Amino acid sequence: FSSIDYRNGAFSLVAVREPDTLRLDVTVKNTQTTPIGTGAARLSFLQIRGRFTARGRLLGATVADSGFGFFETFTSGPQAPP
Repeated sequence: FSSIDYRNGAFSLVAVREPDTLRLDVTVKNTQTTPIGTGAARLSFLQIRGRFTARGRLLGATVADSGFGFFETFTSGPQAPP
């Protein structure tokens, strides 16, 4: 990603490659965090459900879509309580 913008209850991703630019805006509806690993290798697996809007230019064509989706990532941020 070229940039990621986190806001309270939402995030946006922007990807740029040569003439193409795609933007994904997500309003978070639900999350689930699962602690993984131990000690210094401790991470959280974050699952997100939210409403998305995707738009931009891909291979020279204008593209757009919206709806509900699922997103997943790992984070080294604060751990969820057990």
